[in-house]
Amino acid sequence: MKVRTDAGQNISIHDGLFVQAWIAARHKDNAVTLPIESLSFRNRVPFIYVVGDDNRVTRRDVSIGLRGLGKTEITTGLQVGDKVVVRGQHLLDTNSLVKVLPPKGEVKQ
Repeated sequence: MKVRTDAGQNISIHDGLFVQAWIAARHKDNAVTLPIESLSFRNRVPFIYVVGDDNRVTRRDVSIGLRGLGKTEITTGLQVGDKVVVRGQHLLDTNSLVKVLPPKGEVKQ
């Protein structure tokens, strides 16, 4: 197999070293995706916690589509604009109260 690295990167690959590569087999434009770490599983069924207007969460079963580097396509159970818990969901149950933080890099006034 031939491997090409991005131009300008200072990477040395020598004989005997191991390389891990991701080969993108399929691609979908406009897919609804979530970070992989936002998914939880119970009895092999994937689910997420969605935050309501009252900052209380609801468990919602989802269906998974394509998986990529760090993101997973959600084919059912999620709408664009839904607020999803991405960290600490193992501490939650339906109706738990959460504090919504601004996205990284965004300062809340």
